[in-house]
Amino acid sequence: MSIVSRRETGGTVVFIKTTFTQETLASWSVYYQISRPEQNRKRAEALAAGSKGHELWAALDVQPDDLIIEKKRFSAFIQGSSNLAEVLRSRGIDTSPGRSPACAANRPRATP
Repeated sequence: MSIVSRRETGGTVVFIKTTFTQETLASWSVYYQISRPEQNRKRAEALAAGSKGHELWAALDVQPDDLIIEKKRFSAFIQGSSNLAEVLRSRGIDTSPGRSPACAANRPRATP
């Protein structure tokens, strides 16, 4: 299903931006300890807010009702990486384990 189709059928479109912050050095210290210092420096520069690497790709069709979530780790669903799960649940979207995020983001569910 395309992004346009998702919007037309009432689905939620979410864009994820990987973001480096100084806090990430502490909360994800194991990753930075096993990576080379040069690799860490490049990652920090490329993914810092305001950098070219932090921007969404210009060709994406981002609309005002779309969500843009920042994550600090490889998965936006890892605890402490982002507020994606909370944002989706607040909209009545099922984020149960085992569900594909693409599926979960497109099927509003009633919450008990």
